[in-house]
Amino acid sequence: MALGTGEIDYCVKLRTFKGEPMSGDGGLVAIDDGRLLAALIDVAGHGKSAAELARKVEEFILLHSKAGLLELVNLLHQQFRGSRGFVGSFCTIDLKTGTLKNVSVGNIRMVVLGDRTKRFISQEGIIGYTIPLLQERVFEMRQSDVLVIYTDGIKEFFEFDSKFSIAKASSHDIATNLIEQFGKSIDDSGCIVIKSFKWRK
Repeated sequence: MALGTGEIDYCVKLRTFKGEPMSGDGGLVAIDDGRLLAALIDVAGHGKSAAELARKVEEFILLHSKAGLLELVNLLHQQFRGSRGFVGSFCTIDLKTGTLKNVSVGNIRMVVLGDRTKRFISQEGIIGYTIPLLQERVFEMRQSDVLVIYTDGIKEFFEFDSKFSIAKASSHDIATNLIEQFGKSIDDSGCIVIKSFKWRK
């Protein structure tokens, strides 16, 4: 899934574990009243049952998309308690100011690339099983920043070829390049890439 409006450009890309028909990773971006919500999840395990839970989690997130991040993750934990569980990274961005807020639980990664690099630390835990006292982090995005959220089906530390310019590339091209070059063949892989052309310089 990708969208380009001239102001915000994003892509959600999932690739299934080889031999499986459906992905246990899930992701979405929702925009409402100048606020962008992005969520990427990775359900424990693979196959049909993991994929079915991922779809239910996506639906639940959309139903509660206007909730604050701390409330949203706590609601997810309560709703899916006793399930096989999942990890996730959740963020909102004020599209006027570029203010980003993030809550991440478990083995999932988020990084800002561009003229600077900022890696976000995820809290330990599994949503639906056990989570810590949640913390919300705040970061101010710039026009040159590219936000990348990705599951552990993608190599943790990656470096694009010098000929590939993330500044010029679309979110779709960045996501495709990321999964094709650095995705693991032994796991589902998923990522969300977000770029904007109107945040502060």
